[in-house]
Amino acid sequence: MLNDCKIARDEFTTHLKNIPFTENTGGMNTYSMYFVYLVVKHISPATIIESGVWKGGTTWLFEEISPSSNMICIDPHICNYGSEKEWYIYKSPRARYIHEDIFDIDLDNIKNKENVLVFFDDHQDHIPRINHCKSLGFKHIILDDNYRCNTGSHQTLHWAQLNPDDYNMEFKIKNEINLNEYIPEASLFNSNKPTNSNVTYIELV
Repeated sequence: MLNDCKIARDEFTTHLKNIPFTENTGGMNTYSMYFVYLVVKHISPATIIESGVWKGGTTWLFEEISPSSNMICIDPHICNYGSEKEWYIYKSPRARYIHEDIFDIDLDNIKNKENVLVFFDDHQDHIPRINHCKSLGFKHIILDDNYRCNTGSHQTLHWAQLNPDDYNMEFKIKNEINLNEYIPEASLFNSNKPTNSNVTYIELV
């Protein structure tokens, strides 16, 4: 993607100063958001589909760094959630919000499908979602919470790759980049690198 991570870091942190809230518990940490930033800058997607909105941190990030992209934000929750009303702290005026599951939405009419980026942070099993992207012609996918072991809320791509006979993977991967392999420097943000940054970018054949 970008060859000089430190130059890209400076550009990213300039954007990050504009984030509309300061507390993002349960959302992406700085390293994960930085990795997403690198992917988006590399692809320059015509359309971004976000499955799993939460507070709206990545919605804001997509809007901030890719202002020309069409945005579709998918989440079954239709209102603020919980006593602290922490859901949808940021809502983009440019995005189309859909309160259904990605399997129940008609996405066939999206143009330039090879230049669509699909971002999954919805804590649902990865393989059926990647298969669905393949059937729709979407090639660029970011998977958050791609845990390196059989733990957490869902079955991950990584776990399926370790146990391929147990999963119906109807796709082939052309490129795969994992955050912890691509950004090895813990000093990029003058802090210890988090151990739970399980974000993966894949490009399908």
